[in-house]
Amino acid sequence: MKKCASCQTPYPDEFAFCPLDGAELEDPGVYAVGTTIRGKYRILAKVGRGGMGHVYKALHLHFNEVRALKVMDPSLTQREEFVRRFLREAFVARRLQHPNAVRVDDVDTTEDGRHCIVMEFIDGRMLRDVLEHEGPMPTARACSIARQAASALHAAHQLGIIHRDIKPENIALIKSEQGDVVKVLDFGITKLREGRLKEEAGGMDLTATGTMFAIGTPEYMSPEQVLQKDLDGRSDLYSLGLVFYEMLTGRLPFHAESQAEWFLAQVGELPQPLRERSPHLRVPDGIAELVMSMLEKDSARRPANGEAIIKAIEKCERENPGLSGLVPATGRLEGEKGTGECTTIPAFFEGWKKGSLITQRYKILDKIAEVRMGPIYTALDSAGEQICALKLVTPWNIPSAELINQLSEYFQRMQRFQHPHVVQTHDLGQAEDGVLFLVNEYVRGLNLRQTIDRDTCIGVARACRIVWEIAFALDAGQQLGMMHGEIKPEHIMLTGAAKSEQTKLLDFSMDRVKEALPELSDSDLPSGMLAPLHYMPPERISGQPHHPTSDIYSLGIVFYEMLSGRRPFEGNGIEIALRQVQEDPFPVDQVRPELGIPPSVASLVMRMIQKDPNYRPPDAHTLMEEISAV
Repeated sequence: MKKCASCQTPYPDEFAFCPLDGAELEDPGVYAVGTTIRGKYRILAKVGRGGMGHVYKALHLHFNEVRALKVMDPSLTQREEFVRRFLREAFVARRLQHPNAVRVDDVDTTEDGRHCIVMEFIDGRMLRDVLEHEGPMPTARACSIARQAASALHAAHQLGIIHRDIKPENIALIKSEQGDVVKVLDFGITKLREGRLKEEAGGMDLTATGTMFAIGTPEYMSPEQVLQKDLDGRSDLYSLGLVFYEMLTGRLPFHAESQAEWFLAQVGELPQPLRERSPHLRVPDGIAELVMSMLEKDSARRPANGEAIIKAIEKCERENPGLSGLVPATGRLEGEKGTGECTTIPAFFEGWKKGSLITQRYKILDKIAEVRMGPIYTALDSAGEQICALKLVTPWNIPSAELINQLSEYFQRMQRFQHPHVVQTHDLGQAEDGVLFLVNEYVRGLNLRQTIDRDTCIGVARACRIVWEIAFALDAGQQLGMMHGEIKPEHIMLTGAAKSEQTKLLDFSMDRVKEALPELSDSDLPSGMLAPLHYMPPERISGQPHHPTSDIYSLGIVFYEMLSGRRPFEGNGIEIALRQVQEDPFPVDQVRPELGIPPSVASLVMRMIQKDPNYRPPDAHTLMEEISAV
């Protein structure tokens, strides 16, 4: 019963305010913030209510540490069966010491005679909350959560403990530098099998009375649990399989409107295969097969134990390194190669729809381009109300470990590199569907390819200014030990009005990322996605390393094209490669003599595209000086 703080009139628990004076009703069973229990636990906040009492955040005054207190409801203290179940929960959980299970420290009794369990305080989010607000998870994250939960269950099953209520509401996620740390809650709704715990429990009757259906949640109950058969650890694995399925698809494999329908579905309905439930799901075959095996109606056909689930996930991670999640690069010894890189045939990728919210932050506005790496979208960044560009990274493939490492290193490099003529990179993320993406500054305007296609050629003064600004950016990058690696008109943006036009260089220092992209054939890529060879320096075509004058060569080809409207070498891929290495280009001022290109400018262009790097301008700073001179 609740009581009015003003008139002291008692009311049933469903009342929140006093009908007589409107005052808020007090619940005598709830401790107020600031209350001290047993002289050592100060209540900081009420954080929830369980089946048998309230849960509080409390400060242990002696240790100055935060704890969680689960305090039995006063109405249950005189009911012997509930007291026994409450103590059983503490007894069971105290014996289970595992990093992925909530730790129980003590059992105590409050001054007014209520039993309480002192537990580790979990400062995190419940999996249910994450699923409701964020939807389906990337495969890597779902695998990590399932693996940790399976580890806790395996430890419990070895002690003879069966959880019997695995569901998103009983799985907490704590953020850490390595990702989610899983904590499985409520190991108290259990059944002890033969084992040392049953013997240690002595005369305690550990079988709860009442209907079996009161223990567990119909949406996540195993068939044998519904049928009230003897349970073993594989019952929990079935429930974990349902959670795993829901993490990947955002939905359960069955649909039901009532408790009875859920029971019938768990016993008699075959689960819908993962990819039928979510046709665009990008998940390795091994993971899909594991999840469906966990949902077998016959427990004998499921994985034998939690350890088997862990091994299956780890095997898939070795075969698909991208499942290890998006993590910073850990470094690699010189000459050491990554193992198990995935170069699978591209899966179907439908694209992101207008209005989609990515990582609860970026609202998709429009698709503006498609390049070899993937589509590019404009999006509204809700954090700063700014328009940005989202560049997807090979959405047709599961990312390899090498690609993830190179992306992380690229992002770290670009955080150090801020320049007015370089498009800035703001973020590196992984969407709910598992696709990696870069968040770049959005530049309004045309790229140089579009400009040349429209105008044929560009005036000398404007072309010299564009080349000078690019050289300015290259010089700044070289001071940090960075090179562009793939200068071409498509990577040069022109923004602003004619008199205030400014150059912005895209994809600075992304060459190593692109080298880590999966090796795809022409037919595997969307049409027109193959990188052109027109701007590639001879030393790169010959397999030599890229160096600063390689960028100068590529920029020289762009300079040549801006002035003449043509590239020095044309043909198919093999023809261009051979001509780049073997032939001397036709002098730029003789391609279209009517344009009147000054000899000093033509001479500079031709030196920039010399076959021998030693005859080119030695660095970007020297190139800036020479452009200024002409």
